[in-house]
Amino acid sequence: MKALFKFFWMIGLGACSYSFSGANVGNLKNVAIPVFDNLTSEPGIREKVTSDITNAIIEDNNLKVTDRRTADALLIGKITKLDDVPFAYEGSGNSFSTKDYKITIYTTIRFETVKDKKPVWEETISGWGRYSLTGSQNRNAGIEDAIKMITQNVVNKMVSNW
Repeated sequence: MKALFKFFWMIGLGACSYSFSGANVGNLKNVAIPVFDNLTSEPGIREKVTSDITNAIIEDNNLKVTDRRTADALLIGKITKLDDVPFAYEGSGNSFSTKDYKITIYTTIRFETVKDKKPVWEETISGWGRYSLTGSQNRNAGIEDAIKMITQNVVNKMVSNW
């Protein structure tokens, strides 16, 4: 009986195999990423978002970042909105003040093939960060957190075809 159990257990192990060789991005090998458009009044944000997404795709290593002439795909983006709103208050009675703020960055991103300009996907992707006017978590840190969230979502969306 023990031998029979061991036999079926070994067969079961052989049937369960996993591969972590990278995501399936089809026949797309190279992507060009033009600098995102910025429809907000936030200076320098388009360069920062574009740069962070580009670096994350390079680190991911499923697609090679290249120029438009040799690209199989384009990642085209717009920063459409930036919201800065109170997040947490402190105080008591009739006296309250804002303790923390939440900054949200909204983007519209299109991943398309170069050959026929067919969209692989197009989506509104946002990210947010929290900051305080005092302390180490300032507005720039909040923006960094928001961009990091957007970057992770974009890379996951680009390479997860499963």
